[in-house]
Amino acid sequence: MSKVPFGAIFSLYFLLILSGCLRAGGLYFPSGARQAGMGRCSVSLADFWSVQNNPAGIAGSDRFQAGIFYENRYLLAGLGLKNIAVICPVPLGTLGLTISHFGSGLYSDMKAGLGFARSFGPKFRAGLQLDYLLTSIGDGYGSVSTPHPMKY
Repeated sequence: MSKVPFGAIFSLYFLLILSGCLRAGGLYFPSGARQAGMGRCSVSLADFWSVQNNPAGIAGSDRFQAGIFYENRYLLAGLGLKNIAVICPVPLGTLGLTISHFGSGLYSDMKAGLGFARSFGPKFRAGLQLDYLLTSIGDGYGSVSTPHPMKY
């Protein structure tokens, strides 16, 4: 009789049991003109806007950088995406700070993130980002943010 590997049991447990607890997020679109021109495909890119899209992409940065991004969809103020970001190399890697806002008074999403990335050779980079998320809905519905637990 063969033994079932622990990884297979854990994966099955995760997919069948825990997947019912997972929730989809809001409208956190990738920032940057290059990413927008590529149909929002940004995970594999390593550039300045990786601080918002995939923090591991900023690991190769060797200088201080700051940038702003604004996208106005369909010329409606309520569909405007605003983002400001800063990355700064430090001796152990690269730090990144990003603040993003989407929407207007009736609905808005805000995301603030602090990330760290490090390169472990020419082909391997790792990044970690801690985010603060805030969703606000007008007309008396209120707002919810992390780390406040959402109530369903």
